[in-house]
Amino acid sequence: MQRKTERFEMRFDPVTLNRIESWRTSQPDAPSRAETIRRLIEAGLSLEENRFRPSSGEKLIIAMLCDLYSRFPADKGNQNLYDFDPAFIDKAAVGEDHWALEWQYPRMFKGIVQNEETASEVAAVLDMWEWIELSYDRLPSEDRRFLEQERGITRDWVKFEGFDGNEEPDHYHIATIMLDDMDLFRHFKGRDLNSHFPWLDSYRRMLKLFSHMKAPLRNKYRLSKEDISELIKPKPARI
Repeated sequence: MQRKTERFEMRFDPVTLNRIESWRTSQPDAPSRAETIRRLIEAGLSLEENRFRPSSGEKLIIAMLCDLYSRFPADKGNQNLYDFDPAFIDKAAVGEDHWALEWQYPRMFKGIVQNEETASEVAAVLDMWEWIELSYDRLPSEDRRFLEQERGITRDWVKFEGFDGNEEPDHYHIATIMLDDMDLFRHFKGRDLNSHFPWLDSYRRMLKLFSHMKAPLRNKYRLSKEDISELIKPKPARI
């Protein structure tokens, strides 16, 4: 074990400190705060070192292998373990959408990828809006009339706008990958996801409400008219 000779002072906000304390007390040996910070730093550094980051040369090799793989006729009687899609791998690896590779081929990776947190948020937003739109379509006609007449919420208003390609480029890009290349959230297939208006702050407020609404429901896409009214309300009006 190396000697600890260097001092390093840190300050945390209360939320982060509570998270650290929660992790510390969950460990079998209940380490000191200093030892807890050392372990968390080591885990973070190890995670960074193990990320999938192909060099320029490796990207070229991946692109060439994908091109070769795509030229072989598919053998439906002898499918490989992962059922590789060379066009998707080429786009995700060379274009640095490494999170998409981990989601598509989870056995090959250890969950250590770039943009995973953003990808999870995009998936949560898409899931929420799929619930909202499909729930609205399943409402009785009298409930839809109530939303329109009493709340000013029409079907055109109950629509996922997407993300701003300029202000929210990572979210917009990841959403297009999920829909166009990963065949996820088919309800939005073919929809223009560039909203030309930043909605992310509004979506985040809505997600906090939605998590509590979704949890007790046994059937999918069964939000009530009250739920939809409360969720749509936080959306800012376009200027």
